[in-house]
Amino acid sequence: MHSTPTVKVGDSVKSGQVIADTNFTRGGHLSLGTNLRVTYIPYKGYNFEDGIVISESAAKKLTSEHVHRKSKEIDPTKDFLDKKKFASYASTTSKRLTREQLDKLGDDGVIKIGQKVVPGDILIAAIGKRDLVGEAARAVGRLDKKLFAFDDKSEVWDSQHPGEVVKVIKSGNGKDITVFVKTLEPAEIGDKIVGRHGNKGIITRILSNSEMPRIGGADGPHSEVLMNPSGIPTRINLGQMLETSASKIARKTGKPYLVQNFDGNTSDYTEKVIKELKEHGISDTESIYDASTGRKLGDALCGDQYIMKLKHQVEKKLTVRSAGPNYTIDRAPKGTGSEHPGQAIGQLEFYALLAHGARANLREMATYKAEKHMGDNNDENEHVDFWNRVRTGQPLPVPKAPFAFKKFTALLTGLGVNVKKEGHELVLQPLTDKGVLAISNGEIQDPGRILRGKDARN
Repeated sequence: MHSTPTVKVGDSVKSGQVIADTNFTRGGHLSLGTNLRVTYIPYKGYNFEDGIVISESAAKKLTSEHVHRKSKEIDPTKDFLDKKKFASYASTTSKRLTREQLDKLGDDGVIKIGQKVVPGDILIAAIGKRDLVGEAARAVGRLDKKLFAFDDKSEVWDSQHPGEVVKVIKSGNGKDITVFVKTLEPAEIGDKIVGRHGNKGIITRILSNSEMPRIGGADGPHSEVLMNPSGIPTRINLGQMLETSASKIARKTGKPYLVQNFDGNTSDYTEKVIKELKEHGISDTESIYDASTGRKLGDALCGDQYIMKLKHQVEKKLTVRSAGPNYTIDRAPKGTGSEHPGQAIGQLEFYALLAHGARANLREMATYKAEKHMGDNNDENEHVDFWNRVRTGQPLPVPKAPFAFKKFTALLTGLGVNVKKEGHELVLQPLTDKGVLAISNGEIQDPGRILRGKDARN
């Protein structure tokens, strides 16, 4: 994204010399993380298993730089890219623009380079002629033709982080607009961080520096990262303990602690680190104190550790599904493999919702928001009708069983299990010969005309 020269005009340079650092390097070395004070101690259940608690100072040190690309294709036959026309349209909706938001846009409705954007700001102000889909939508359109004549096709800055517009590209005679926004994003709850030994986890709490446990005394420095000691044996990554301990040696001597893995000269780094700790009069553990009460919590392993923030940020894991002429609730946006596909709920999330009694949410996810109900020719119209009912406040239709459930019961039937529904319960019974004949299409008369699915042979 950017580089900083480490030489100046007139300097003599030689082959292999570092002449610039980037946002990924320092001194010519890969540098994707930062050193943080780590303490291995359970903390109120917040760092259970893979959970990690960090301080506000750690969240700032783990700030990452991003460039977001927002694009819009303009159809000149039915779309309008114009600041005044969009402002006029927006004044009739809940998306009324402030004077500050309007000043950030050029006359063509595209945001200007150098502008600072906050959530809700318009990047590309566009409207288009509306295509009313479904009888319910057309009925709404007849109520006010002027109000429902256009659709909002603007590109909005929807990130929760403020940003700066660093580049705007207009190609195809202004038909394709691309806006690049740079952001600085500190670590957040839900982000994933990791050390150099596979000790990764999810940030579960970000506490103020004054709330974090103190090291060495009630007035000592605060911990920046709290990891659960049980994560060491469960993942069998003992290297993090040696790194944390060796950091204290590096702090005292003022020299980097170099480790040459697999050099054959050091048979046991554990013995080496323990020996050097004793030589320098350093203990790998220190007394930890509660910040609010000043009470001693015990002795725990603590020291510096190199921590990196992974690209799996929590904001990128959130998505929604919608409906439209070429976009129904059962399809991921722009088809499978798109840049921002719809995301299914995982097994752990399922159990978490179930544990909290969110049965209505799970029912909705498994029915209205589930995969396509295969086998029904009018499903697409039903999905459009569902969302039109939501928009107009009409009663919702009774949800159907999802295709995955139908497929599961069909597989059970194929295994010879008769699945019968009695009230809210499913009763499993052996499939009798009579039951087999009831679902059969009869004896195969001409097996030579049958194709095998695996190789398409007769």
